Formats: sequence, C-alpha cells, structure tokens
Amino acid sequence: TIARYLGGVGPGREVAIVDAGARKPLELQVVVPVEDMARLGEALPPEDQPGGPVLGGDLRSSIWPAIHPRILELIRQHRSTIVFTNSRRLAERLAQRLNELAGEELVRAHHGSIAREQRLEIEEELKAGRLPALVATSSLELGIDMGAVDLVIQVESPTSVARGLQRIGRAGHQVGEPSKGVIFPKYRGDLLETAVVVRGMHEGVIEETRLPRNPLDVLAQQLVAMTLEARWTVNELLATVTRAAPFETLTREVLEGVLGMLAGAYPSDEFAELKPRVVWDRQADTVEGRRDARVVAVTSGGTIPDRGLFPVFLEGEAGTPGRRVGELDEEMVYELRAGMHGDVIVLGASSWRVAEITPQRVTVTPAPGVPGKLPFWKGDSVGRPIELGRAIGAFVRAAETDLAHGAKGRARAVERLRRDHDLDGLAAENLLAYLDDEHAAAGALPTDRRIVVERFRDELGDW
Repeated sequence: TIARYLGGVGPGREVAIVDAGARKPLELQVVVPVEDMARLGEALPPEDQPGGPVLGGDLRSSIWPAIHPRILELIRQHRSTIVFTNSRRLAERLAQRLNELAGEELVRAHHGSIAREQRLEIEEELKAGRLPALVATSSLELGIDMGAVDLVIQVESPTSVARGLQRIGRAGHQVGEPSKGVIFPKYRGDLLETAVVVRGMHEGVIEETRLPRNPLDVLAQQLVAMTLEARWTVNELLATVTRAAPFETLTREVLEGVLGMLAGAYPSDEFAELKPRVVWDRQADTVEGRRDARVVAVTSGGTIPDRGLFPVFLEGEAGTPGRRVGELDEEMVYELRAGMHGDVIVLGASSWRVAEITPQRVTVTPAPGVPGKLPFWKGDSVGRPIELGRAIGAFVRAAETDLAHGAKGRARAVERLRRDHDLDGLAAENLLAYLDDEHAAAGALPTDRRIVVERFRDELGDW
C-alpha cells in the first residue's frame, strides 16, 4: 500500500521494498508514582490541605503532585529531554508547573498554536544545550533534525502504537542507540491503554495506514500549481492525476467540477472574496494558471483547515503588528475581551500582556516573570484507532482469565505485566485492582468478545 502510494499506478515508477533487518531497541518504563490510583478525586482531609482547612477549601487528591517532582528529577538526571503530552493546554500547564517547581525557566512549551518562528527558536535552544527540556505535543513527533535527545517522557497514554514509537523514537536517535522512554499514566483507564500500547510498541504492530480517496482539496492545489507551469488539456490533466494512487478512481466529471470551481464557476455574490485561479478555455479544452495565482500556489500548500483561531502578534511600531507569537481559541479571546485589558496570558511557557484585541488579531507585549492565564483550545484530544481498541479487549480477556485463578493467577498476571508491558510494581498492582473493581461493580469485564451494558435508575426512578 505504501509503495503504491509512493510510486503511483501505471508504468515507469518502480518501487523496491527493502527490509532494513534491524529493529530499534526500546527501553520503556510505565511509572505510577502513587499507591492507589482509585483514591484520586477524593476530598482531602482538612489537615492535608495546603493552607489548612480555612484557606484550602474542598481540595481533592490529584496525581499531579506525585508526577511533577518525578518528571523534574528525570529532567535533571538527563542532558536533553522531551516531555510529550496529548493536548496544547496540558503542555502549557505542565511547562508552567515544572518551571515553578524548579524555580527557574527550565522548560518551554512547544505546540502547533505557537508561531513557527517561536518554535524554531525553542528547538534551537534545546539543540544547543541551553534548554534541558521541552514539553511538546504532536508538533515534535516528526522532528527529524532534533539533535541528541537522551530521554522522552510521555504523560498520558500515547493513544496509538505508531504515535508511541514516533515519540519515544526521538530519544537515542543514533544508529544502535536504544530509545529510552518513561510513561506516566494519569488515571486507571489510561494505565490500561498504556500497558497495551507498550506491548504493541515492542512487537512493532503499528496501525494500518489508509490512503485518502480522491481528496479534492489537495487536487485543487495541485491543479493550480501544474497549470502555472504549463498549459494542459483536460485529458492530459486526467491522465497525469490518475497515476497517483489516491486519485486512480477519479472520473473526468469530478475533475471538470474541480476545474470549474477553480475557473470561477460559483455565485460571485456569495463568494465575492474568492478569485478564479485558472483560465479554462472550453472551446480549445485547455487549462492554464492565472499569473496572480503563483503566490497562492506557493504559500497555501497543505490541508490544515482554518480553525477560526485568533493570531497573536507582538506590538510593533506605529500601530503595525510585529512578530507573530502564536494563536488563541476564539472562546479564550472572548473571555479576555470580557475582562479588563492588561490581562496576562501564557503562550510557549512565556508570559504576554494583552495590549489590544481587534476582530482580526490579539496584540501583546512581553511580561517576563508575571503569572498569567493558561489558554485553552477546543477539540484538543486525540482519538483511539480501532486496532488499539481490539488489542485492549484481548488484553482484558487474558487478564480476566488470570484473575479467575486466585492468588496464583494474580501473581502470574503481575509478573507478565512487569516483563511484557514494562509496568513498575505500583502500576501493575493498580491495573489489576482496576479490573477487580470493574468486575465487582458490573459482574463482567468488557473484552473484544463481550459488550457490558450498565443500567441505573435516574432521578425519577426509571431504568
């Protein structure tokens, strides 16, 4: 599938599939720094609350006070560390907390809502050894030129085997070097998923890659770029485009629909801001690009949609925007607008004071050392692939069989979790306790062969 994707269909492009014959050695550890993850979320007794019962209020136990010092300790023990999280908000929050705990700017946050210039600057700091650690999202999963990284820490399950290998693989990125990774699950369900992902990483069972079929947004970009270079007939365009595997089933009718859109066949009153990008002479059946489309073709590659985020710029001279800092969610900007100007926000683990909010942008000035609001973004979490769902079901079924055999089966399960899934002692005990509790509550465990449906009475007493 990947070879066809690379080489296309039809004659002329032969692709050889080579077995590299070597697998990257992995040194993984799943760490749970608390004895009982089931107690997370319980109200703390007054004597355990910071500031005592008067100041503390109704504080609840959390895993974070146990995770933060362990991460800081690992960063200090290594020369260069990347800490991966699954969301931008958690990356910002974790970077801020680690810096507070360290009493210095030890780490920076790195994610897609930080401007590219800022990200490059942060990466250079890490590569030069001036910054011991980064807290990143998938923005650094594919960073080939990342220099020497000693350790990768993953907070939460990586949610897929491929993502786990990609992230942990940032460490020891030299020939023969093992990739060292420590994973901190946040709660018991997360621990279960992590155990299965780690086993899959050792076995190399990455999820299937599926080719997109006829992605017309990509086709539109390619057509603009092709027609700027030369004049084409529609038949020539069709013959060339259908040699690419994702477009092998593209029909002339669909191609003409895309060409019509690019040539301006849409209601001009509804889409007044759109400009035609190609000239399609239907009499001669030729297509060529418009001269003013050249800049668009160069600057608008890729398929990342406009998510309606507000760009954040440094305040420039004479009212003009300066350097781009990053972007904020629309709702976050609304909350800032509702408050007083002069609010301080944290972006990239640096503080910025809001100077102005317009319908187009947020303008800020640096506010080093000032505590600020942590931003949030909608739709930030990562989904789980079906292959991992099935693997979790099979894992639970095997564990259920072990637990049914009493103390001997339990000891066997703990030993297997530690040997095959890289769980530390507390992690293994917490995972089995989780399955015990679920079995006690529901009478059965959900597996790849069994669906458990729970019913309960609502406020009216109905099931």
